[in-house]
Amino acid sequence: MRLTLLLTMFFSFTAIASVSSQSVTLKLENASLRETIKELKNQTGVYFVFNEEEIANLNVKLNMVLTNEPFEKALDRIFEGLPLSYEYAEGVVIVKPTPQKKDDVKLKLIKGGFYQFHFLFLA
Repeated sequence: MRLTLLLTMFFSFTAIASVSSQSVTLKLENASLRETIKELKNQTGVYFVFNEEEIANLNVKLNMVLTNEPFEKALDRIFEGLPLSYEYAEGVVIVKPTPQKKDDVKLKLIKGGFYQFHFLFLA
């Protein structure tokens, strides 16, 4: 039983390490993000999870050349400047909107007479 568990863990970690050490070669000319994700999946076998509507609404056209770029660095370059972020774990990339920064939240105190009001403004 222990041997089976150890072998399963070993092969799982080996598979994960091999994907993260893969290199990606892409030539993107006015490519949509969806097309780019599809090509990344074809090259690496990594699955992508994303909201189809959010990707389509971006209407982004990518222009870049990636030659033997490590997989995670390629993801960094593709998502750079987009209002999206990603998490990569166990052979799956989850694409999601970039969370709002906490610095954008402002609290204002308005005093007057006997009352104090606190207002929360999102910038």
